[in-house]
Amino acid sequence: MPRNAMNPQHWTDFLRVLDTVPAGHHVSSNVLRDLLAAADIPEKSRGGLFSQAVNQGYLRPVANRYEASTGETANRAPVRLYRRTKQQQAVAA
Repeated sequence: MPRNAMNPQHWTDFLRVLDTVPAGHHVSSNVLRDLLAAADIPEKSRGGLFSQAVNQGYLRPVANRYEASTGETANRAPVRLYRRTKQQQAVAA
């Protein structure tokens, strides 16, 4: 099944949420869950947004590091741990 194109507003909002984490710190979907929900980023879009952040150098996966999901319906499934690598340039509001 083909993937839907990424919503540009979701990407912009994701970067704003990601900027709450200083460079060098660890981050996961557990850490950002409430902020992503407050930004109205759908759960089904979040995995793709994390992948895009890795592709663009905002995050780097921490080798073989996972933690149990704290999401209500995730049944403690493993979620990847990332290191925050760079802050985005100022984005016009």
